[in-house]
Amino acid sequence: MNRLPVLLATALTLAPLPAALCAAPLTAPDFEAMVEGHKFDFTLNGMPFGREQYLPGRQVLWQGPGGACQYGRWYPAGDAICFEYDEIPDPFCWTVERSADRVEVTLLPSEAGITVDMVGPTDSQMMSCPLPGLGV
Repeated sequence: MNRLPVLLATALTLAPLPAALCAAPLTAPDFEAMVEGHKFDFTLNGMPFGREQYLPGRQVLWQGPGGACQYGRWYPAGDAICFEYDEIPDPFCWTVERSADRVEVTLLPSEAGITVDMVGPTDSQMMSCPLPGLGV
């Protein structure tokens, strides 16, 4: 009897999986600890997708690739982190998974097929957004 297939199957079963495959969604406290007081850039397929600044009290400031800014807030919803913005009627919910070398953020439902990389923090780079209530 050839034992090689059995040995290979056993070795693969016992071998640790890469961190990216084992990543679980970040909890709200872990996400908050990672982001509060920082700015992060987001990329989609290596191209700039936007930047978000995480303010105290789960408040956020999003700046899209065209430069438009949106103020909002984030909140936990199960395993997701959801964002509501002042001028957008529906929330956006994402799962946030961190591995040793990257943070991936996937729009829910995951069938939408949008996963972006969260890069940073990028605290040294300024955001050019007007303060709320001051107009443009």
